[in-house]
Amino acid sequence: MRSLIVIAALIVFPVFAAQAADIRFDALTCELTGAGPQIEGQITNVSNQALKFVEIYATFKDSNGKFLSTSGGIPLEFDPISPGQQTNFRGYGDESSAIATVAVQAGFTGGSSISTTGMTTVDCEQGD
Repeated sequence: MRSLIVIAALIVFPVFAAQAADIRFDALTCELTGAGPQIEGQITNVSNQALKFVEIYATFKDSNGKFLSTSGGIPLEFDPISPGQQTNFRGYGDESSAIATVAVQAGFTGGSSISTTGMTTVDCEQGD
């Protein structure tokens, strides 16, 4: 009976059971706008499998490294992401004049994180 439950769980939730993935951040910018910080970037799937339900999570800090806010669930341009495929993302954080940096992390919808490499932290620049 126990093995039947495990098999049923793997059938219902195959994405979370099967994906141990790697994402590379190739580009990341943060611009302070009147509506709050806008982050944009590009990632590449460097794993050997297609990745589904990937989102970007951002953490904003002040110039002293103090936590200010988070922005979660930033969608990607493509879903799923095939092995070797690049995709873009764009999202916004809460408005705060104290924001100085942003750090990003990739994760699956539902909260499990994905191992990442590349540019994951940048300074936020004042927009025009």
